[in-house]
Order: sequence, then structure tokens, then C-alpha cells
Amino acid sequence: MTTVRFALAGATVWSIALVVGALALPAYSGDTAGTDSTGAATSSSTTATLVEVNGWWGLVLAGIPLAACVVVGTLLLGPAGRAGRAAQVAAAVIVALLGALTILSLLSIGLFLVPAVAGLGLAVLAALSASPAKTPT
Repeated sequence: MTTVRFALAGATVWSIALVVGALALPAYSGDTAGTDSTGAATSSSTTATLVEVNGWWGLVLAGIPLAACVVVGTLLLGPAGRAGRAAQVAAAVIVALLGALTILSLLSIGLFLVPAVAGLGLAVLAALSASPAKTPT
């Protein structure tokens, strides 16, 4: 079960980094050229974060993997530390949906979602392959 915990931890750390990156890292840049009041040429460079360009919708998109990590972690580890087969299958469905979103968005933000999907997928596969006698207590 340590594989499940490490995979969930890795996916969660990456997902938190995505949210922080959407808020803090410049994802867009631009250059402007013009003239000032004296007729001299001027130019300036601008940068903007994902949230500055796309508004809070960009933060929602960056937060989807983090929400999936919380839900999958709750399903796999459960309140008592045991996940039944139904919870494991539900976690697998959530990871599959996140994987589909990742594939559909590969040309934009999807490439950054791949590590979170891989970590969650590894956690689900490890939980599904564990025998019932080896479930955590």
C-alpha cells in the first residue's frame, strides 16, 4: 500500500504545483511597438499568467487534477484506511475521465496534466492489484 501512498503524494504535489503555476508563472508574453509623444520609437514586453489571461476559469482548469487527487485519495485510502472494490473502481473511472480530459487538451494544458494522471493511474493500479488480504488497516 506504500506504492499507492507514494503515487498519490506525487500526483498531489504535481497538482498543487499546477495551481501555483497558474497563479504565478508567466504563460503568455507579448511585445508592443509604437512611438511616444516626441515621435521616438518605443517597445515593451509584457507577460501574463494563465489566470490573468483566462480569469478564474484558468484556475478551475488547473485545479481539476488536484480535485481528482483528493477524491481518488479519499476513495483509495478511505476514512478507515480501507478501500472496497467499489471504491477502487470508482477511483479508476475518475482517473480514466481525467485521462480523457488530458488527451483532449494535449495541445494546450494537457501536457502538464500527464504526470498527475500517471501518478493517479499508478495508485489505482496498485490498489486494484493488491490482494484482499493485503488491504491496509
